[in-house]
Amino acid sequence: DAPAGDKIRSIQTGAAPEPAPPPKFHECKHGIPESAWLTDAQIEEFSKKLEAMAGTKQDITDVKDWVLDHGPSMEMIARIVSMKVHNDFLHQPDKKLFTLFLVHDVLHHNKSCPNVSPEELLTSFEKVMPYILASCMYKQPPENCEKVLGMLGIWQQNALFSGVSMGMLQQVVRMKTVPPEVKQLWDERFRRRRPANGAPA
Repeated sequence: DAPAGDKIRSIQTGAAPEPAPPPKFHECKHGIPESAWLTDAQIEEFSKKLEAMAGTKQDITDVKDWVLDHGPSMEMIARIVSMKVHNDFLHQPDKKLFTLFLVHDVLHHNKSCPNVSPEELLTSFEKVMPYILASCMYKQPPENCEKVLGMLGIWQQNALFSGVSMGMLQQVVRMKTVPPEVKQLWDERFRRRRPANGAPA
């Protein structure tokens, strides 16, 4: 056997180990204060709850209650929902519809979240809503499309979002994609960041 010192030298001169990949949904933390992050354990818990939903009223109520209990992380929760329907559920029409039922229930109870204002809750979801809806509409059967349109009608009736936003969201649902004019408007409203020098983006 080689002396211990030789073993140490061989390890030190070998290739560096591959860095561990970042946790799933890590990018959902970008631009959000650390105090508003979900922990990795909470992210995993929420992801599993979304996967386990079978569309029953009790399923959706249980996950809605979990979301409202984590109000300070609402923006991160909305981003995870958007990623979940696009990446994990894209080819599962019913699972996407169940997730949208959940979003609908959360929006309906926007005044019941003890740690975040109704405006903050609604804005957190509005920021990603075109992308949630476009993913949800992908390869949806006609009967599910009617249910989505029905939900949007309730949002409009309850004035959850502005008239302009509702018009844009209805356009996303009809076209089953995020058209350039909607993306531009959402980028201007929610995604543009002022550079450090203060110049226009």
